Amino acid sequence: MTVQKKLDNILDRYSIINKKLSEESPKNSEELINLNKEFAKLQPLVAMINEQKKLNKE
Repeated sequence: MTVQKKLDNILDRYSIINKKLSEESPKNSEELINLNKEFAKLQPLVAMINEQKKLNKE
């Protein structure tokens, strides 16, 4: 798997979690906690990926 594909997978997962947190009501508190933890873990990575994409466009 290429680096770009891995970065795209991170962005996809972040988007899926964001959608789940905003649209669905998790079935239990453990699921909500796990989604929030993963979301928080991905946030700095997504920020760096987006910054890199922005710099590549310039």
